[in-house]
Amino acid sequence: MSRPLRLFASSVPLAVAALLALSACGGSGNAHADRVSVSASPTGSASPVPSSGPLTAETAETIVSRAVIGNEDLGPEWRGGLIEAGSTLDDPTLEEPCDDVSFKSDADRLARYQTDISSETAEISNEVVGYRSGGAKRALDELAASIQTCNGKTVTIDGDLYRVTLEKVTPKPAWGSDALAVRLTSTNTSDPTDTVTGLSIFQRQGDILTAVYEWDGNVSQELLFTVADLASKRLSEAIRNTPRSTASIPVPTGTPLDRPDGAGEDEDDPNLTT
Repeated sequence: MSRPLRLFASSVPLAVAALLALSACGGSGNAHADRVSVSASPTGSASPVPSSGPLTAETAETIVSRAVIGNEDLGPEWRGGLIEAGSTLDDPTLEEPCDDVSFKSDADRLARYQTDISSETAEISNEVVGYRSGGAKRALDELAASIQTCNGKTVTIDGDLYRVTLEKVTPKPAWGSDALAVRLTSTNTSDPTDTVTGLSIFQRQGDILTAVYEWDGNVSQELLFTVADLASKRLSEAIRNTPRSTASIPVPTGTPLDRPDGAGEDEDDPNLTT
């Protein structure tokens, strides 16, 4: 199932899975399944990345694989790996929030990596996408326009009506003028206690887009902003081919996440750039 309002990544409650797909649509409905290790290396071993000119598919692949946040990049209590099909273009990156239709900018993508980073109480996803010239800006323009048209609409999920509220959150100036932060709330019109909120943050550097998603409600805005800061640094470092940053992110308090047996076990993937 695609994540309607993919503003958040793929492991969301079933009732909201159809709502949360504004930006990251990969996965099978379980972001812990079929994950592979993305380990952080203190020194970059990838080939230098050109600092100007249009991206090639090879260059885009190098940048996104180095920039994406993975295993223990947030501290020893967090784990992470690629979601299913997380290094392919099989799944859309951006969709119409209320219509489940991929944006035209998805046709401009050259490479994509998306990871799921989790602790016992929370999950965060990071997606990094490389585009043909101008594609990343077009993607953000499409996203901004769709937020306005979708806000306040009612959608049907498994026979129930949910009202969608999309609220722009002021991004940090350091993220640049194109940065976009969006909080999504979906509420069952017949049961107001059935409400899910999530926050997504999108940043662009040239033709590369990096986004972080939160959908379980345990992650504060301050904490997700800190993860977005790391995502920004990692992208800059990947473009410059400099050592990659990590961060110490406190694990939120809250009820442990409900995980299927064996979920969260990472597997090594020798093809990932470290």
